Formats: sequence, C-alpha cells, structure tokens
Amino acid sequence: RVYCIYGYNEAQLNYVDHNGELVDLPRGDMQLQDGFCMKYSDDGGLTFYPQRIYIPVRRTKIDRENPWRGSTMGAFHCDKPSVIGDSVYFAFQKTPEGGGET
Repeated sequence: RVYCIYGYNEAQLNYVDHNGELVDLPRGDMQLQDGFCMKYSDDGGLTFYPQRIYIPVRRTKIDRENPWRGSTMGAFHCDKPSVIGDSVYFAFQKTPEGGGET
C-alpha cells in the first residue's frame, strides 16, 4: 500500500496581519482547517482511493497565537510516512505565523 499524506486548504488563502493589512498566502497546502488529508493506493500509485481521509490535528497554543487565532493551523509536513503494525506515522511542525514556512 502507498500512502499520500498532504495539507489541503480550500477555505482560507489570506489573513489580516497585526497592522490590519491583508496578506495573501502563496500556497494553500500549509494551512489546515482540521488536520492533514490522506489517500492511499493499492496498485503502486497508479490510482488512489477517491475520497480524502482526514487526519485530525489537535489545536495548541501556537495555533491560538497565529494570525487566525486558532481557527486555521499553519503546519508543514515533509516526511516519509512509516507503517508500524496497523498504524501510519509521520512528522510535521506547526508554525507561529501560520504560513507553514518558518
């Protein structure tokens, strides 16, 4: 089985900064509404399960202090998932400015 875990944000592609200025985000894959998404393939990656499976991410202090005050999470994921038993693990980091790149 091949797993694809990714950020997907269809809702919020900008925010108002501390100076009241509207900031457009260059990418929409580093801001999470509820968590990361996952799809899987059982044919080596030729086709993937059509539905997005949501992996919930808990909101923490860093989220409550970001530009969205916790309604959206800034996160960056760049890790090869590890399958251990019946579970899939991957690492990610959250970012204070919500852009995912700090």
